[in-house]
Amino acid sequence: FNAYSFVLARSNEYEADAVAARVVGAPAAGSALVRVNLAAQRLHGEFWPRIDRLALVQPEPPAALYAEMARSLSEPAASDADVLARALASTPTLDDTHPVLSLRLSALGVPAELPPAPAQSAAQAWLGPLADTLQDEFDQDWHRWVGERWGERHRGHAA
Repeated sequence: FNAYSFVLARSNEYEADAVAARVVGAPAAGSALVRVNLAAQRLHGEFWPRIDRLALVQPEPPAALYAEMARSLSEPAASDADVLARALASTPTLDDTHPVLSLRLSALGVPAELPPAPAQSAAQAWLGPLADTLQDEFDQDWHRWVGERWGERHRGHAA
């Protein structure tokens, strides 16, 4: 079952990419795939480890986590070209249901290029002022959710 469903899962990803290309055009769909790969690497490799280290030196979690996240993802990073090169060089594995970036871009027929910084975020474009309200609510929820564990970790490290 896993072998059959794995093939179907990868096929579904290609189909989702094709649908996106029909809706917004292949260049925009390809650019979005590149952006998602760059953002994921930045979040997992830089943003979350930095936030995790903050617990060692400050007693309270950041009050505006999502605003900080949005800022960190809004501008290109100096490492983006290297991150993209590594993503394009990756090969498919037997445990990843998502095709690698190079194969997805190839299926769309678009080149792998670093996308320019957007004029505004999709959240701002789609939600307008509601985006800031939601971001504030997410910040407050996250702060409540991690607050106790954050404080325990900070006190444990300080001891």
